[in-house]
Amino acid sequence: GSSSEVTSIDNDSNLVTHLNPENTDYSIDYVGVEQIIITSDEDLMSFATAGSGTKEDPYMIKDYSVYGLGVTYGVIITNVTKHFTVEHCRILSIYGLVIENLPGVNINITDNIILQFGTFYQVDMLTGIRISNCNNIIISKNDIESNFRGIDISYASNVSITENNINGRSDIANLGIAFSGITLRESMNCTATNNVFNKGGFDLDLTYSQLQLLTISINTMNGLEIGYFVNVSNLVISEPIYSQIILYNCSNIVIKDQNFEEVFRGIHCLFSSNCKFSNNEI
Repeated sequence: GSSSEVTSIDNDSNLVTHLNPENTDYSIDYVGVEQIIITSDEDLMSFATAGSGTKEDPYMIKDYSVYGLGVTYGVIITNVTKHFTVEHCRILSIYGLVIENLPGVNINITDNIILQFGTFYQVDMLTGIRISNCNNIIISKNDIESNFRGIDISYASNVSITENNINGRSDIANLGIAFSGITLRESMNCTATNNVFNKGGFDLDLTYSQLQLLTISINTMNGLEIGYFVNVSNLVISEPIYSQIILYNCSNIVIKDQNFEEVFRGIHCLFSSNCKFSNNEI
């Protein structure tokens, strides 16, 4: 059965109401656990509620309520060889969901609610979903609230991030801590489409060749489009219609009279030349 309602987290997000087991939107019978630690195929099988671990029939980690109020990790998965899905779980912890060192495994993370919490001094730990050294990853239709990073991908390839709602907590933002909605580092062939940010936007730490294989489209933050410009020349952006502007391999660009609010990097200028920025507030 489900755990009792979480009342000890002081947070302004409606995600807290979703974490209430009495919420009729999530009224199915969840399995309540403090945390899920998977470090072997045997562990994976023990937590799986369906599937056989193949590409066609992956193990399913589904319908768990993870209330890690006293632990660092809500869910950590590493050192497995079977394919798996994390679906329709509710995770409350300092580190929400961590997946590491699974280069040959297909990973699908979909339809989860991840509320990540902690203190100012734990800010370097505060990530909703962190994935490192993995391939073939789908992250879709999740609600994530975090203090520092919503989704953090590093040393990965073939990554699809679509239709997620990613929120930065206002109480941490008020302390002057910068929130990144999606961070991509040293990763190849990544796609991010139809994501909705409340604060943060993108933080890209990618090489020239990795950026060549990056797709960013139809993402919004704070109600405005995130502008992603590739191989563009001789452009003036003066209308305040973007919440974040990312330039890759562009030249002779003028960006002026913009007001970027609650964004990790208002203007992200990557491998571009002769760009001029004036009268912008960040």
